[in-house]
Amino acid sequence: MAAYGPPDMIPRILIENITNDKPIRKFGDGTATRTWIYISDIVSAFICALKSPCKGFAEFNTGAPNTTTLNELIACAEKVLGKKAIIEQCPAPTGDLTPWVTQNTISSRIL
Repeated sequence: MAAYGPPDMIPRILIENITNDKPIRKFGDGTATRTWIYISDIVSAFICALKSPCKGFAEFNTGAPNTTTLNELIACAEKVLGKKAIIEQCPAPTGDLTPWVTQNTISSRIL
């Protein structure tokens, strides 16, 4: 899962960098997947969990069942802008997981 929101909003960063001819740092081959979730959605889920009448404790995932690669995000920004991105190729971070999919079945049912 990858949270986004002010001030670090990856869609905004991609669009600004492409528009201003600044490079986009692409780690690995860009095929690692992420489930994107806006920070306020995480906060809402946390508040729901606090208000839940469940006894004891439970762990909840707050992601969505769909994933997106960095390559897909870059391609989308390029299509919207009608302009190719300048790519700065970087090594994949050690331990980067791919594919990365969250499962929110329990949180959807209980919260």
